[in-house]
Amino acid sequence: MTLSCRFVGAILFGIASDRFGRKWPLIVNIILYGTIGISTGFCQSYVQFIVTRALYGVSMGGIYGNCASTALENAPIPTRGLLSGLLQQGYVLGLIMAAIWNFVAVNSQSYGWRMAF
Repeated sequence: MTLSCRFVGAILFGIASDRFGRKWPLIVNIILYGTIGISTGFCQSYVQFIVTRALYGVSMGGIYGNCASTALENAPIPTRGLLSGLLQQGYVLGLIMAAIWNFVAVNSQSYGWRMAF
């Protein structure tokens, strides 16, 4: 659900960035991203979990375009492609780290899956 909703955020926050500049849409997006990510751990039902992860996907999709363009605007032109690829792989590295955290810490305490969030 998270990954399937990324395009919505990319479109919405892309339009907002074109209209208002990158700064304020990025700030709003970072606040949403953090708040929704933390709120996932407080879901009480599967429906709440799915809706929360869908909203998280929207905020995730919106954050990449602004962050990448902000990070790469001052990079040397010949290295922008390489740096962009490294930025995209950060998500994969985060998934691997989350899987390791889940294996090591989550199953050894009483909070269950909520500990991951």
